[in-house]
Amino acid sequence: MSASSAAFQAVKNFRLHEFNSLKKHILKFGPISPSQNAEAAAIRLPNPFVPRKNPKTGRWVEAKYSLRRQAELVKKAKAAGLLHLLPTGPKNPPFSVPSSIQTNVSQLSAEDSATSSQRSVDKEAEEGSTLQEVWALPIDWEGSPEPKPVPGAISGTRLYAGKKRMFKGHKWERVQKKREARKRILLRDMDRRVYNYKNYYKRRRPHPLKPPRTSKAPKIPF
Repeated sequence: MSASSAAFQAVKNFRLHEFNSLKKHILKFGPISPSQNAEAAAIRLPNPFVPRKNPKTGRWVEAKYSLRRQAELVKKAKAAGLLHLLPTGPKNPPFSVPSSIQTNVSQLSAEDSATSSQRSVDKEAEEGSTLQEVWALPIDWEGSPEPKPVPGAISGTRLYAGKKRMFKGHKWERVQKKREARKRILLRDMDRRVYNYKNYYKRRRPHPLKPPRTSKAPKIPF
């Protein structure tokens, strides 16, 4: 099986799985909200790429497919030219469907039906032909991802958009100016500091070998 056929089969299995799990979804979350689109012929299915709120418990449930699995499906759908058959999600933003895709879908569908008919018996071939008709039906997916504004996406500076400085630097780089300023002040007044230090102890203990005049602990003059 070629890479395009494998990608086509993965997209087909995904859509068939969503068709089969519709009853389970209705039992868990209740009936699906009606569609607001004018196309009434499309089948209404829940979008498995977005989280949803459980009406019974009031809690949000994570998306049925993780971001990793969504990325894999989107990658395979792009390889097969069937990206329009997947629902919109974080890894699959909405886009316009090219007109040349329909030809690719019909060709891959013919190849897939021929391969399945060779590897299955007559009963399985009939079931496969029925599923072949179901998976290709138009689907109106319920739910879509909420667009999150990304700062700097329009200008192309997403990495440092909304930040005060582009690179925070190392710790020694951030405190270097302050340390140098403090060092300059200390060196500028070093002679006076040394003089005060020596005279402080000279006034307090003119005779170091004699007992101190007070029992109070001396204070450092700086």
